[in-house]
Amino acid sequence: MTDRSTTARRRRAVGPVAGAVLATVALLGAACSSSSTSSGSGDTPGTVEAGTDVTLAADGPPRAGGSLTFGMSGETDGYNPTQNRWAGDGTTVGLTLFDPLAAYAADGSAVPYLAESFTPNDDFTQWTIQLRDGVTFHDGTPLRAEAVKRTMDGLRASPLTGPALAPIESVEVTDDLTLVVTAFEPWAAYPVNLTGQAGVVAAPSQLDDPDGARAPVGTGPFRFVSWENDKELVVERNPDYWRTDTDGNALPYLDQIVFRPIPEDSQRVAGLQTGEIDMTWSATASTVRQLRDLAAAGEIQLVEQEGQTEVAFVMLNLGAPPFDDPRARLALAQATDADSYASVLAEGITNPARTLFRPGTRFHSDVEIPGYDPDAARATLAEYEADKGPLAFTLKVQSTPGGRAQGEFLQQLWQQVGMEVTVEQAEATAFLGETVVGDFEAVTWGQFGSPDPDYEQVWWRSSSSKPVGELSLNFPRHADPATDDALDRARATDDLDARIAAYADVQRRFAEDLPYIYLDFTQPAIAAGNEVRGITNGPLPDGSPAYPMGGPGSFSYVTFLTQTWLVDG
Repeated sequence: MTDRSTTARRRRAVGPVAGAVLATVALLGAACSSSSTSSGSGDTPGTVEAGTDVTLAADGPPRAGGSLTFGMSGETDGYNPTQNRWAGDGTTVGLTLFDPLAAYAADGSAVPYLAESFTPNDDFTQWTIQLRDGVTFHDGTPLRAEAVKRTMDGLRASPLTGPALAPIESVEVTDDLTLVVTAFEPWAAYPVNLTGQAGVVAAPSQLDDPDGARAPVGTGPFRFVSWENDKELVVERNPDYWRTDTDGNALPYLDQIVFRPIPEDSQRVAGLQTGEIDMTWSATASTVRQLRDLAAAGEIQLVEQEGQTEVAFVMLNLGAPPFDDPRARLALAQATDADSYASVLAEGITNPARTLFRPGTRFHSDVEIPGYDPDAARATLAEYEADKGPLAFTLKVQSTPGGRAQGEFLQQLWQQVGMEVTVEQAEATAFLGETVVGDFEAVTWGQFGSPDPDYEQVWWRSSSSKPVGELSLNFPRHADPATDDALDRARATDDLDARIAAYADVQRRFAEDLPYIYLDFTQPAIAAGNEVRGITNGPLPDGSPAYPMGGPGSFSYVTFLTQTWLVDG
């Protein structure tokens, strides 16, 4: 068991040193725990098919005008992309104010968005970025390469985004609309990392403004109007926006969007029913079930993510006992019933996870961690105990109803094979802070929702792994040369088959070393009132289909609102 005096010393150190890493966690999509779980108080249904799509077809062309109210689960601390952590809701707002240089196409590849083109050299160590001409910031100044470089340099220097951009050696401006990004090593999937917050461009006037975080100035489809904390943030249509739809109509369609933070899922669902809000999202199993029922009754519209979503897992600390011993990790994997977890704790809404990438997505591999086998778990446990004594450890969970339900379910499961399990609850800030410094033995977690795993590499590399007590982006402290080699191979080529094979090797190493014991894939859903159209991502600037839902960065529930409209104008 963890020495509690050591734990206390670590906790005192978390506050002053962990802020930057916590911000990075929020930016890149790490979650404290699976948001798919309910409180565990409902009935146990059978398996439900994921990917529900209950939307109304448009009766005619999009109508311009109107105000849409979007219910968020929370809000961020500001909208300077180099200083503030956006997370999922913040990214939804941010993408109304700023344009990313790249976005995901329907097949999950990263393609130009605010950029006109990305051109690599032969070995992918250098990328030439050509910007679109005729784009202006909200303050009227033209988009120029110097402004992009300034934002890029700020992003590279920021503790928020710097770790993910560490492979970049330099950013140089060659003319008003052209930049050259040079990397220390081959980086064939570099544009993937420009799809979220690390790829947006802020106006120099915003970066010069000491209060710029609360007065964002981008090139996006909407302009900032006002922000009252804990009440609402308002944006209005950018009349000079550079994009048109596939029929040549000016974008965006809406005149205004009002973003309202409403932390409780139940209140957001009620707001949809009463018309207080027009759109919202959730990944909580009980809420998604309720939204499905409302959609089936014709009261609302609902779209669920069919691509890669965050995978929920138990994360183990390989840098300290007892899970520095591979037999302890194997016994835990053999004692974990992911099928029961998904059907009982997640109410059958989610699919059980046995590997890193969701079945049906292009990076999925049939490589799986050892499955549920309580007899094998007891045998492995006996082998461990013959050398080390009883396997006793603490599972850390968030102090939320869902977190408590997770802890109780897993504790009971593992105790059945003879493990001694203590469940410890922590509020969100302490939970994150203790995890990044290695103050845990086992912890419930959720992460890795990007359509392209290049976006997730920083979390898996040995260079990101630090000793227990130090800040580490490789949270389980899984330092493995074979994993690094596979990640390098994945980055060095643009051949999709070769990349898929390399990430299959990553999944194989995780299945062998077991830093993660997978539970389920979350099932995010976007819900809207019946007057809303264009709920999912509309066509890209070149007219080709976009990744339908999610995609910016690592958030599988974020949607662009550029082509959303209201039937009543």
